Amino acid sequence: MDPIAELEKRIQESKRLLTEQENALAVLKRAFGGGMSISTINTPTTLNSPSAFNFKDLLSDSSNKITLADEVKKVISAFEDNEFTVKHVVLALEKQGYEHNLKNPNARVGQILTGLVDSKVLAKTKEGIGNAPHWYVAKSEMPTVTAAGISN
Repeated sequence: MDPIAELEKRIQESKRLLTEQENALAVLKRAFGGGMSISTINTPTTLNSPSAFNFKDLLSDSSNKITLADEVKKVISAFEDNEFTVKHVVLALEKQGYEHNLKNPNARVGQILTGLVDSKVLAKTKEGIGNAPHWYVAKSEMPTVTAAGISN
């Protein structure tokens, strides 16, 4: 692998880990206040106590995350009216630098594409048999995906 690409990939992973750690720290600071000790962390809190956690904070941290399905929709919108397979989508995701921890990304992307066919966003143009893949095409304009949500 190209050493520059490998280093860029490591930097992206480090940034992602740092962001996760900063988010966890922010949640802990909100939950326990700025100065907490190890004994405070190990002390179990009940869900009935008001200091257990702030429910709104739990929702707000996850609502801005873009999922694999969102990334797949973004990639498919770039295909315009061209036909494509699962492999095309996976390769496009990798080329744009999307990192995943899936053992078999083809299977997960295939599930997402099947869901998009079921919801009439995609059409299956060729039925795959055996080693031959299914081919898809976007039926209409794909919704755009942003950090704030999905819009048309």
